[in-house]
Amino acid sequence: MSFPKFEDCKTEVNNRDLDEVEARLGIVLPSDLRQHYLKYNGGSPVPSFYKSGDNYYWVRGFLPIKYGITDDPELTLEAYYADLVLDDPRIPEGLIPFADDPGGNMYCYGIGKANMHSISFWEHEFFDDPDQGLTVIASSLHEFLNGFERHPEEED
Repeated sequence: MSFPKFEDCKTEVNNRDLDEVEARLGIVLPSDLRQHYLKYNGGSPVPSFYKSGDNYYWVRGFLPIKYGITDDPELTLEAYYADLVLDDPRIPEGLIPFADDPGGNMYCYGIGKANMHSISFWEHEFFDDPDQGLTVIASSLHEFLNGFERHPEEED
């Protein structure tokens, strides 16, 4: 297991950009997540699988801030947070969606008292009962980022 390389990152953001996002969304980005965004704004991890126990979680990409995927402003952390947490709450309170898988499931950073700093996998099929589709897969962003590896069935 190792820290992944990030490909296809978006234009760099600075502290002022992150401050604006926090003010607009009414949240405070934890310092480790903030530092990650200052270094990598979005991007696809290589290798792209996070291993937790015997399970492999495919991480398609991290959501960029300010500059959307394929330059679509609707494909940013801000837009996903507004849609899934503020406007039509489907993700439990106290989580920031920051990455996704190819099926539309989300990886979320815990900012609530009960889940502070943990990384959870949220399966969108359970949107009627978000807690049922929520699995804590790492105790911290550091643990998450250092747990990437190739899937054993991946071809060379």
